[in-house]
Formats: sequence, structure tokens, C-alpha cells
Amino acid sequence: MNPDKLDQLLRASDPANAPAPPDAVDPLLHQSEQQWTVLSRRRVVRRKRVTLCLAAMGLFVILGGSAMWVRNDPGQQDTSVAVVTAPDSSTNRAPTDLAEAAAAQRRPSPIDASDQPKTHAGVDSPSPSPSPKGKRTQSGPPRAEPVPQPAKLARPPARPGQPVIDHEQRLAEFAAFVDRAGEVDSDSWRQSRDYLAHQDARSQRAAVSLVPQLVDPQQRRKAFDLVCAAAADSQRAVLFHWLSHRSVRAMAFERLATEATVGQSIELIRYAQDDPERTRLCRNIAASPNPEGVEVLLELAQDARWRSAVGAASRELHRSHLQTLIMRMRERNAPVRTAAAFVLASVPGEQLDQVLASMILRGRFRQPAYLVLLSRNTPQARAFLAQAAARQDLTPALVSARMHFVNIQPTLQQWIADSKGTPHERSDTSQQQFSDALDGYRCARLPDTRHDIG
Repeated sequence: MNPDKLDQLLRASDPANAPAPPDAVDPLLHQSEQQWTVLSRRRVVRRKRVTLCLAAMGLFVILGGSAMWVRNDPGQQDTSVAVVTAPDSSTNRAPTDLAEAAAAQRRPSPIDASDQPKTHAGVDSPSPSPSPKGKRTQSGPPRAEPVPQPAKLARPPARPGQPVIDHEQRLAEFAAFVDRAGEVDSDSWRQSRDYLAHQDARSQRAAVSLVPQLVDPQQRRKAFDLVCAAAADSQRAVLFHWLSHRSVRAMAFERLATEATVGQSIELIRYAQDDPERTRLCRNIAASPNPEGVEVLLELAQDARWRSAVGAASRELHRSHLQTLIMRMRERNAPVRTAAAFVLASVPGEQLDQVLASMILRGRFRQPAYLVLLSRNTPQARAFLAQAAARQDLTPALVSARMHFVNIQPTLQQWIADSKGTPHERSDTSQQQFSDALDGYRCARLPDTRHDIG
């Protein structure tokens, strides 16, 4: 059988039958080998990264476990350092009282205290959680420098073999320590202050509790100032603690009120017990430009115990509050209107009367301005009301204001009488009755009442 020529040509052109040169390389095969090489390198890099991450995590777990074991190990507790007064080198004994320790001022030596956090120098307010007790370390050379800010204030616990000191002896030692401090801001006073500031928390709480127990008033005042100076940032907490002690309560409240902001004065409201304390807080609130103070004064004015204090503090009312109180006279709430009228009626001077008269003449908020003038009942207010009753453009607003004033007048007069302690002049005098009749007569004759009424 003769082969077809076309078939012969096809077979001759088949690259598989052609002899391949020895150096020929398939390009697809070469590309695949390159891709596999890259992938294998990436796989090696990823394995190394995973191995390093696992090793780091294992090391972190080991170190964390070791730290927790060391912290929880009862044999390793009490490792923080506190400073106490070093014993006398000649007799190998500790100082017997605070006075001897303050006078000697010896170099402090390190003692292991229980796991006690570092705190700023000052006196913390007594807390229910007891401070950990410290234990002595092995004898060794003293440190070259004292550890700063060791803890806070009073006598450390008795060491083994040392007799327990009773309360009377501790009070006597503290009184002697205060006497040795000397005058305020003297060198000895500063040394005593620093000594108290660097005591442990238990000793500091003991000193805070001993101050109200001192019998001598001058000595108690001196101890009060000394502990407050040592307390530093914790002074406010100490003063709040002393509010429950009658012997130092007045000094503590005075110190708190003197240095209080508006927010702190509002916080002290529930601690005030008499009129002088309430008046001091109300003056702080009234003299401040803080708008929150107006709302507080209006609420306090509705309390009979605080009306005298609010009335006295209104004499020092900040000028920025006057416009707010005048606008409060437009409230639908009668107690709020009465409280605002009470505060404005207690503001002395002719300046407020002039402001109210100017508002009425300019046609701005006439009715609330009239209500304030009726509430004030001052000679200037009465004179302006008499003049306004004679003007047809001002009379309608005045009549409307008097109709609204009738609703709050009895309560307002009672509040003013309570705040002053004596019967206050009522506004329904013969002159005002005559003015009311005159206003009614004039309004009846007015053909047009389309006037601005506030």
C-alpha cells in the first residue's frame, strides 16, 4: 500500500519525531520550577515566623508564671520598703515616742513592709481596709539615702518583745510631738511635717484619729494645721473625716468651704448643720459666675432651713445672674417664680431698680420686670411704680403684673419674714391700695389697650 503524500508530510513535520538538540529546555517546565522554588522559600519563612512566635509566647508564659509565683509565695511577701526611724546606736533600742523621733531626726533604715503600694506624701482618709504589717529584715549596713515617699502617718506597730502602749500614752506622746514642732513654718515645724508625711498608712491614720482627742484648743488647732500640711493632696479626705468629730468639725468645715469651688460647695450642702455654715456655702455659690449656682439657690430658697442663708448670700449675688433670675419670673411654676422673686428682693442697692425701670421703659420684658419691682418693695421701686401708674403706655402691663403678683405675694412675704426673723412690711399698704384703685379707674377709661405687656 502506497502511503499518502499528505500523511508523509504531516508525519515529517511532527516535532516529536524531530531530534531534539541537547541543550533545549521546555519554557513551561522552567517556569513551573521557578514557581515551586518561590513557594518553598515562602513556606520556610512562614515556618520560621511561627516558630519564633511560639517561642516568644512560651517565654512570656514562663516569665509571667514565675512573677505570679514569686508574688504569691508567702515566704517572699513584704518586700516593699518603708522608712522608719533607726534605733539608737549606743543603746540599740528604738525611740520610745514621736517627740524623741522628731527631735533626733536620725538617718532612716530600710525595713521590709508588706505588699504596700507607693503613695504620695500626705495623709489618706481612714479606710476600712487594714494596711499590711511589716516585718524586719536581716541586720545589715544602713542605706546611704532614705527611700522617698515611704507611706503616710502615726506610730508603727509594736515589735516582738516590746510592750504594747496604751491609748493615753500614745495621746500624750502625740501631744508632746505637736508641742516640739514649734511655730508654723519654722524649721522644726517643717521637720515634723515631713516626718508625719513619711510614716506608714497605719501610723498616719492613728495621728488623724488623735487630733480630735487633744484637750487643749490651741494644741488641737496646731495639730490640725500640722496634719493638714502633711496630708498634701489627701487633705480634703482628712477634712471630710473630721466632720464627724465635734471638737474639730468647725475648723474642718471652714477649711473645706474656704478652698471650695462651686461644685465642691454644692457637695458640702448636705454637711451644713447651722446658719453660719449654710450662709458660707451660699455666698460661695452666689458670688461665682457659674450659671449652675442660680439653679442651686432657687432650690435652696424653697427650703425653710436655707432661706436665711440664701437671703444673706443674695447681697453678694454676681451681676451675671440678674438677667437669668428676671427671666425666671416668666416661669409657669409658682415655686420657681417665688424663689426668683425672693432672691431678687434680697439684692440691695438702687442699681437693680434702675435696670428694671430701664427694661420697662424700653418695652423689654415689662411684666417680669414689674413683678420684680413689686417683690422688692423698696422706696425706689415704689416711686417708679407710682410714676408708671400715671402713664397710659405703662399702666396695662403694670395691672397685669399685679394680677400675677397676687398669686405669689403671700408666700413671698412669708419667706421674707422667715429669712429676716422679724415681721416684714407687707405690700398692701394704703398707698398701694390707692394706686391699685387708680390703675383700675384709668384702665377702665382707656379706649385702646393694645400696649406691650411684657
